[in-house]
Amino acid sequence: MSELDEPEDPSDIWYACPPDEVPAYRMLMQGDVVVLDSGPVCVVSHACSMRRGVGLHPTQIVAPVLERTNTLWRGDYDWMPLPELAMAEVRAVAANLRELSSVATADL
Repeated sequence: MSELDEPEDPSDIWYACPPDEVPAYRMLMQGDVVVLDSGPVCVVSHACSMRRGVGLHPTQIVAPVLERTNTLWRGDYDWMPLPELAMAEVRAVAANLRELSSVATADL
């Protein structure tokens, strides 16, 4: 069985970072990390299901972004490591794919 591999440079998974580099007109995409009042979340809605016609669906599926001690990419498929995402006092940040919830798109 083949295994997923990690990028050579962890920053390769980021389109724009820090947040001030993200254009205001950019459409919400799968993998975006958004800070809500309840804390940071990672958008995990699939690109095909996050839209309703030409607009966005009124809700999106998100995963909470939390601290994770295991930062390896291999074999830990319940978590998506988010290297280089800076959170105060958190050393290993990851999206917990087992705690999905629905959030209003307007809140994102």
